[in-house]
Amino acid sequence: LKKIDRIVAVSESVQKQLDQCGLNSNVITNTIDDVLVGRKIFRDKASEIGDNNASNPLVFVAINSRLPGKNVEFICEAFRDAGNPRSLLIVLGFFDQALKDKYRPYNVVFVGEVKDVGIWYLGCDVFVSSSLHEGMPNAPLEALAIGLFVGITVTSNL
Repeated sequence: LKKIDRIVAVSESVQKQLDQCGLNSNVITNTIDDVLVGRKIFRDKASEIGDNNASNPLVFVAINSRLPGKNVEFICEAFRDAGNPRSLLIVLGFFDQALKDKYRPYNVVFVGEVKDVGIWYLGCDVFVSSSLHEGMPNAPLEALAIGLFVGITVTSNL
C-alpha cells in the first residue's frame, strides 16, 4: 500500500470498510439514479415500444454494444431455445435490424440506446451477460446494486 497514491472506493459502504482498516479513500459512485420507480414504469415503457408481452412475470435484461465480444446473440439463442412464453428479454444498447427481426418472435426486444439504464434495470428480474472478455464490468455491478439476480459467463477477468 505504500506505493499507492490514492484509493478509490466504488461505494460509500466500501469506503466505510476501508476507513475501518485505517485507509482513506475517495468515492466514485455508479451513475444509476436511485429514484424509486416500480415495474409499472418499465411496463409503460415496454408498451411504448410496442412490446405486447409487457405483462410477463420474468424479465431479463442485457446490455449490448458494437463490440462483437459482448456476444449478445448467444443470449438471444439461449432465450429462443428455452422457449418460455412467460419470459421477456430486453436488450439495451446497440443492435442491428437483422438481429432484432430474427429474435422478435421469441420475446426478445431490442430497445436501443437509453438515457437511464437504471429505470430499465428496476423493471427487470435478471441481468444477463455473455461477454467473451471483460475487465471490471459496471453493468453487472449496477444490476447487483439494484437487487437483480445476475447471470454472467465465466471469463478470465470475472
